[in-house]
Amino acid sequence: MRWGPATTSVVPEPDISRRHTLRVEDISVRDVICIIMASIVPTLAAIVGFSLMGFGLHMYNWVAVGRTEMWGNACGCVCIIWLSVLFIFDAQKAYTPIRAVL
Repeated sequence: MRWGPATTSVVPEPDISRRHTLRVEDISVRDVICIIMASIVPTLAAIVGFSLMGFGLHMYNWVAVGRTEMWGNACGCVCIIWLSVLFIFDAQKAYTPIRAVL
């Protein structure tokens, strides 16, 4: 109990002596397995699906048909040019007429 001026709070003050800390004894084997699976499964899926060790070339050939690669490179080039224009004109400090154009 706290002495002093009355407060209108109905929330009790936290008991500092009972802090909860995570100890090794609190983690079960199931928790360890879940943590390992949550980190390994997505990594293995990415390696098998998109790298040269797995199905990466098959996925690339399936997705990149015709001129898809050229259009992707063109989009990347347009993005780089647009970012260069924004950097050159300093879009954050630009005057109102220039900002209207951008």
